[in-house]
Amino acid sequence: MTDSRQTSSQILPDVVIGTDSLIERITICADNIEIRLTEPGRDLFVDAQPSGLMSIATVMRPGVGGRQIVPRDGASARVDRSLVKAIAWARDLRQRLERDGKSLDELAREDGCSRPYVSSMIRLAYLAPGITQSVLKGTQPAQLTLADLMQRDIPIHWGEQRRAFGFS
Repeated sequence: MTDSRQTSSQILPDVVIGTDSLIERITICADNIEIRLTEPGRDLFVDAQPSGLMSIATVMRPGVGGRQIVPRDGASARVDRSLVKAIAWARDLRQRLERDGKSLDELAREDGCSRPYVSSMIRLAYLAPGITQSVLKGTQPAQLTLADLMQRDIPIHWGEQRRAFGFS
């Protein structure tokens, strides 16, 4: 009998890039996906256990190009990888800005991009936790994309964000 569990780096190497400061390990099992969060990652997921462990019950369904793992509750999650990576990078930028006291110019120089780009991306770090969690689960409204967020103002108040981005 072989162990069907695989680590995230074996299955999803491109998803892990940029999220390694939030996710310690992803284990894919036959009937669930276990996500072990880092300390900063626990702040993003309100439904994570205090230990930082999340478990998502799943089933295998036939899909385009093979079988797909979907949540057991039947919802069809659509994880927008570019939006997830952008939010992870934005949270990293915010952390370096606040913790290390770096300027936007310094962050842009370190990351090899322009100051205006850093300034526009860091706004994603201030999304409501529920919106961030929905994006990470892939259950956000279909119209909520990275391109949409970059073109719109992000309200300060979380309730206003939920209304503006189609969550209420």
